[in-house]
Amino acid sequence: MMAQFPAFTDLTAVAEELASRGKVGLRSMLTQAWRAQSCLGDLRQSNDCVEVLREMVGRKDDSPTLLTVERSLLANAVMLYARATLTNGPKGERGPVQLSEKKLTADEWKDHQAILDVRNQAMAHVYRARKLREHEWHRSVFFAVDAGGGRWKPACASNQTTFHADTFAKLERMLPIALRELKIKFYERMEAVTKAVNSDVKASTLVKSVFDPVQAFGSRAAVQALLDGEALGDAAFWVKENRQNQAD
Repeated sequence: MMAQFPAFTDLTAVAEELASRGKVGLRSMLTQAWRAQSCLGDLRQSNDCVEVLREMVGRKDDSPTLLTVERSLLANAVMLYARATLTNGPKGERGPVQLSEKKLTADEWKDHQAILDVRNQAMAHVYRARKLREHEWHRSVFFAVDAGGGRWKPACASNQTTFHADTFAKLERMLPIALRELKIKFYERMEAVTKAVNSDVKASTLVKSVFDPVQAFGSRAAVQALLDGEALGDAAFWVKENRQNQAD
């Protein structure tokens, strides 16, 4: 006989019901906790890209396919790191959880800013012939070749950066630090939610929004993975087509 799971209640629905009565505190706390949790997800995915890229460094195969994978992994790692810690958008967009310069060493802050510069000046945008720490990410050379008979044939050549060792090294150094700092903020925000739920919300309000966790999360394995991470206040796992493939 399969074990029964404890009751799950939808805190977003609870918060919206309270907000309809003018009590918006829980909704605000959930928004702050969600932002931290979502940004942590970005950093984890960035770290996944770095781990795969680390396995590719030093390989002998430089086929176009692998060069494309290499470039994609580095770009995605940088973009996810920046999305979690810097980039803002229009109203309604999640936004980042920014790192505090006061919490980092001078070298860590320098690495952090360098990664963000790569995102802003080399990946999300293109600045022709602009160097970032001695590396020119986007370089185009227009030239003409003497075609004989007094005619010249114009042409253009451009560079393509597939792997940048300095940026990769900075990501390897900064991702553990960024994950540490965002986890601290996430746990602080979840602690505030926990206190509010257990001291300010009536049990009768909580039970109104009870739901079936297996139906919501896709499988019993997914629900168990969430419960296994409960002691840490955090859980992450891979799910594909409603089947759990990996949990950590």
